[in-house]
Amino acid sequence: MDLTIDVADFSPRKLFAALDQPFPVATADPKALSGLAFSARLKADQTSLAVSDGKLKLDDSNLNLVLKIVNFSKPDLAFDLTLDRIDADRHLPSKYSAPQNDGRPAEKSTVAASKTAPPPAAAPIALPAALAAVDARLQAGKVIINQKTIEDIRITLTANTGPIKLALAARLPEGPLTVSGSIGPFGADAGR
Repeated sequence: MDLTIDVADFSPRKLFAALDQPFPVATADPKALSGLAFSARLKADQTSLAVSDGKLKLDDSNLNLVLKIVNFSKPDLAFDLTLDRIDADRHLPSKYSAPQNDGRPAEKSTVAASKTAPPPAAAPIALPAALAAVDARLQAGKVIINQKTIEDIRITLTANTGPIKLALAARLPEGPLTVSGSIGPFGADAGR
């Protein structure tokens, strides 16, 4: 398969209005999600899939995407996402943050806690055994969320037969943030 997809710029809000359907997403800005476009080239065969020249436009945000999956039975997955900017405060519901206390005392729960049942055990961390390798990269120039601006975001996640390696860098209002580390290995590689 060698396929090119090109969805011209359209307004999801106008589409739902034309279908006489309520818009399914509540956003803080009633004009958010009024512009959407997508284009990409897909190439695939029985064992692999590649997406190149992927471009998604959402309002005034632009995302470029490259994706490659090799060997569907035990995939080697690689993708690269590059976002120029997004104002998440516009696209999320206006009250997505935790509810504020209005000064009244909190209501007591009507459900009594069991005194004999132990708390549930935490699930162990496990990697999908079906994946052979992952190489993921995400970059964003500017993200606004909860009225804070985060810039120059770079996230990489790589995993092969050994541990998962993660690196994150960003510029927060309070200053630069850099995080890196690894977890694992798990399963058959544990203890090596």
